[in-house]
Amino acid sequence: MDNNSIFNIGNIGIESSAKNMSQDDFQKIIYDRLQKLLLKTFNDNYQKQQIKVAYDRYQFACPFCHDSASASFKKRGNFIFKEGPYMNSFKCFNCGTYMPISKFFKTFSIDLPNTASDYLLDHQVKDVSYVPNRHEDFKNSVFNADEMEKYGIDIEQFKQIFNLQTIDSNAKNHGYYYLVKRCQFHWKNFLYDPKNDALVIINLIKNKVISFQIRSIKEGYKGPKYITISLKAIHEKIMQDDVEVPHNLEELSMLFNLYNVDVAKPVLITEGPMDSLLLPNCIAALGASKKINIGIPLYYVYDSDKAGNEHAVKALNAGAHVFMWNKIKTQYGLPERKKWDINDFFIWCNENKKQYPRLWRDYFTNDSLDMIDI
Repeated sequence: MDNNSIFNIGNIGIESSAKNMSQDDFQKIIYDRLQKLLLKTFNDNYQKQQIKVAYDRYQFACPFCHDSASASFKKRGNFIFKEGPYMNSFKCFNCGTYMPISKFFKTFSIDLPNTASDYLLDHQVKDVSYVPNRHEDFKNSVFNADEMEKYGIDIEQFKQIFNLQTIDSNAKNHGYYYLVKRCQFHWKNFLYDPKNDALVIINLIKNKVISFQIRSIKEGYKGPKYITISLKAIHEKIMQDDVEVPHNLEELSMLFNLYNVDVAKPVLITEGPMDSLLLPNCIAALGASKKINIGIPLYYVYDSDKAGNEHAVKALNAGAHVFMWNKIKTQYGLPERKKWDINDFFIWCNENKKQYPRLWRDYFTNDSLDMIDI
């Protein structure tokens, strides 16, 4: 049969419409399917059936976690249409689920017409290196930076509440001398509590405090090494303002330095904030066992101890990049200890007049054959 056969008309039409489909046409197609999914998922909740149409996204109750149980109007599921590395993706700012829109509909056994599927294939971002400020886009689209900033507490107000002191070369209190001995010079991340002789390690988004840790430096102190206060605890226990912190923001508030790293570069992650402040482009989690799911690959720097080694092996077997403590111990001739962390390493280098590594990437691997160097 030749190319002029009437049986080819349908195929010609489908191919043509896929190539000529606009973003608006595509959004209308998925709007209808999304609406049917929400009607089925939330058949007894009118508010959760509604879709909020914004200029660069659809916002709706997440069908994975069902969003807020107490506030039906919460719409933390997002179809992101904004041009950039996450264009045409789904992201929930409550449970953290992230995937392409095509996978979203496939997960719920919803078929897209060929035209929409072809449109998605033609509009995948294959190379994001052209994005002028990738981290700004990621902060707003995935880390929800704008909303986080609204919940943060102004640092000057925070200082006044507890009568905290600034730490820097012009304010040489006990906190200053303690930090210098530990090779810590990021003064903006520390305040000093003279009443309790303690450091306050603050996690910031711009000039807003979103969480903090208290570290006593008082001689003879026998209490817990660190006391951690999350964003939710700030509002409940300190401000006592009845502000309900969304679950996703509560979790993100416990990742130190998250809003200052550049996601276009490898992002390192340590167990503690003081370690993270010594490494390039690094965030910190509060404890090695904490599960991190923020939509970007991470380079794990666990402490070199029994628990840290177990987590490192597990992460390596899962294909993640992990820090090779045995490699750096051998190259630097570090003495045997039950535990090493990054801060210990910096202090040792300082005391022994050794240069810190210039290329930290040389000490990471995702190859299970390097297990002996973990």
